[in-house]
Amino acid sequence: MYYRPIVSSYPPSMFRYYPSYSVLNQYREYPAVDTSMFQQSISTLKAISNEPIMILDKLSDQTFSHQLITAAQADKSDDVNRLLQSIGTTSDVTASYNPTGISITIRSDQSVSCCHFIIYLRWGR
Repeated sequence: MYYRPIVSSYPPSMFRYYPSYSVLNQYREYPAVDTSMFQQSISTLKAISNEPIMILDKLSDQTFSHQLITAAQADKSDDVNRLLQSIGTTSDVTASYNPTGISITIRSDQSVSCCHFIIYLRWGR
């Protein structure tokens, strides 16, 4: 019986085996815990925590929400931003929308980019 010889298309250098080296230091050293940024984020969010409630209260008004959805579905971003600014929030409020809903982002201050609220509301399927 005749067997065909096995011909490899790989170069011989691919078949070299290298020894594996174990990790000498199995315990990783972490830097000291610094909670200053975390505490700053907490205090910043506390300062703007009433703003999402204010926005949601205004959005629960039928007339206002109808105007907002109509402007968003017509892709009138200036009208959407004007309506959101008319709520009277002190924070920076930006919105992005699609045919099924709106995403409202509330940022405290542009100089401190530590934290923000995101509200996503759906109006369609």
